[in-house]
Amino acid sequence: MIKRYKDEAFLRKYYEDCRKYVAGSQELCFYADEKFRHSMQVVGAGNYLLKHEKTFQNWTEQEKYLAWLGCLFHDVGRFREICKRYENKDLHGANLRKYDHGEFSYEILQTSSQYLNPLLLFPIRHHGHLDADFFGEAGYLAASQKDKETMKNIFFLIKDADKIANFYLFRRHPEYYGSLICGTEKMRSAASPKVVESLSRQELCRNADIATPLDQMLRILSWVFDIKFKQSFVFLKKLGCIEDMLLRIRENNIDNKTQEKIEKVIKNFITESINETNIRGNSL
Repeated sequence: MIKRYKDEAFLRKYYEDCRKYVAGSQELCFYADEKFRHSMQVVGAGNYLLKHEKTFQNWTEQEKYLAWLGCLFHDVGRFREICKRYENKDLHGANLRKYDHGEFSYEILQTSSQYLNPLLLFPIRHHGHLDADFFGEAGYLAASQKDKETMKNIFFLIKDADKIANFYLFRRHPEYYGSLICGTEKMRSAASPKVVESLSRQELCRNADIATPLDQMLRILSWVFDIKFKQSFVFLKKLGCIEDMLLRIRENNIDNKTQEKIEKVIKNFITESINETNIRGNSL
């Protein structure tokens, strides 16, 4: 029996130390609290996938434990990021892209001998990156074929569980659509043509194409196109996350025609994904 309470204590210590360090900032304390809750929700989503997704049915307890650790620790680097933001007086995340929390997580875990496992480290390092970055990682390329397959599936598991938890966050806290995501409380707007084109092609929306508050919401919605496992779609459907997000977008989209197009693309994609039997995404 693997004793996981020590792993949870490892994460909690980084969270509690971070919170003490940024105690002078209510905003960053709130963010640290949310990130700790998020980590535990990612664990919950990961547990669901490990139990229900066909890919993991024949995995050993050790392999499942590594996947569980990946979910638990994927954002431990967020607490270093939060401390650096406090030091730089970046309380509202104006320069958020300068901090690579996946890299921070990778560096933190490298300091602990019990977590020095490439099957764990490299999926965590790249969970916030594009698939191509992970598949170009030297540690992945140097691995045996068996380890590559395990590493890839842990990488996909973390990414899917992360998205499930984030979609659930917006269902639980719709107020986050405002200033937290769109940068303004005034969200009613239209979708930019390039963003609609990306959605129509079933692609992630590019940050460079974001021009309106609604585009920011649609960028989050486009994460569905990066989900890998059938059971991730099943779980999201059970939670009602995508339906709720489409409703929020409809409430703020001033163009009914593009709204209908977006809803049709998303709903068809999810239906087709649930009916598929194969994992999405392959090594490059």
